[in-house]
Amino acid sequence: MIDRNQQTIYVGTVHFPDGHPLPEVVTEEEAVKFLRIDTTGVKNPQFTLRYYREHGLLRGTQIGKKLFYTKTELLEFLAKQTEFTNRKNTA
Repeated sequence: MIDRNQQTIYVGTVHFPDGHPLPEVVTEEEAVKFLRIDTTGVKNPQFTLRYYREHGLLRGTQIGKKLFYTKTELLEFLAKQTEFTNRKNTA
């Protein structure tokens, strides 16, 4: 369950495109695969993740020298992007 600004989103098991379950914490490479940024024709998907972070759209969690993303953060990001897309398409 994700509670975004008084909006509750119930989520069951979440999977990668290949069918494996998404763990609670993922690497940048796994985030790219889960969000399918690697299928959009972007030359460097990691730059896209950085763009999202720098613009406050997605938050990473640094552990040691590596950057990770929580499952909750990725699902909230998708929900925000869906909301934005829906608003843009109905305007």
